[in-house]
Amino acid sequence: MTTIEERIISHISEKLGPGHDIAADTDLSYVLDSTAVMEVVVWIEEAFGFSADLDEINPDNFGSPARLAQWVRRNVEGAAT
Repeated sequence: MTTIEERIISHISEKLGPGHDIAADTDLSYVLDSTAVMEVVVWIEEAFGFSADLDEINPDNFGSPARLAQWVRRNVEGAAT
């Protein structure tokens, strides 16, 4: 089974194309511009079934694939309750 983190890394890597090595601790502020961040948000909403609060789209949650995965898990678990 693929983890949330692996799905995020795979999606971002696919969108960036060849030559971009994305790891769990990659600083996404150097990799994604604001348009790409919004594209990731839309993908996450569709892939994981929750709506993102604009206030949550910040470096604490989107700083790396690992942080992004933690944020997704919190939202998925919160939506289930």
